[in-house]
Amino acid sequence: MIKERRYSRTFANIPDEKQHFIIEKAIKEFAQKGYITANINRIAKEANISIGSMYSYFPSKEALFLSIIDEGVGVLQEALKGVTDTKGGFFDKYHQMLKAAITYAKEYEYLHQIYLEISTEGLSHLATELTQSMESVTTEVYEIILAEAEASDEIRKGLDKQVVAFCLDNIAMMLQFSFASKYYYERMKLFISGERDEDELIDSIISILKNGMAP
Repeated sequence: MIKERRYSRTFANIPDEKQHFIIEKAIKEFAQKGYITANINRIAKEANISIGSMYSYFPSKEALFLSIIDEGVGVLQEALKGVTDTKGGFFDKYHQMLKAAITYAKEYEYLHQIYLEISTEGLSHLATELTQSMESVTTEVYEIILAEAEASDEIRKGLDKQVVAFCLDNIAMMLQFSFASKYYYERMKLFISGERDEDELIDSIISILKNGMAP
């Protein structure tokens, strides 16, 4: 869901289908060109609207870009939906999170290219807002499932759950990058030789974590 402060009332009043079409064209532009070289005129042309209309919808390129981030957050929330309510224990839920990370990377290629870019120093002026938007979604999930795991004695008492969450999310993020970026895919192959399907890879990760975290 795009935050209202990103766009004008004019944009809010156009049909949902047209809103989604404009956002889709903007996502493609930012993914392919990057934030710096993305062009509002080109987005407007691809979306079949005038540049005047575009600026009546979004006051700046930054506002449009942040709207795309909001769209990505919505997709991420949908991907993680139900994790905290999933039957089974902590490791079952984390297994599902890793599966969701791979699915997100494969199904939303353009959004993931944008995700890769926002981690660079080129967008450091937006770092605080971007991390609050993107990463708070997963931190909340980790907080819930780790607390449940400790209470049910599925993980050892006394683990620093904040550090654990940070490490777990780094694993999920790098796995996600490995299925969305050619560079990170080739990097993964340097560490992991031979053919392994996604489930086998995730099972290996879960096995290692169980050995390190279980009582």
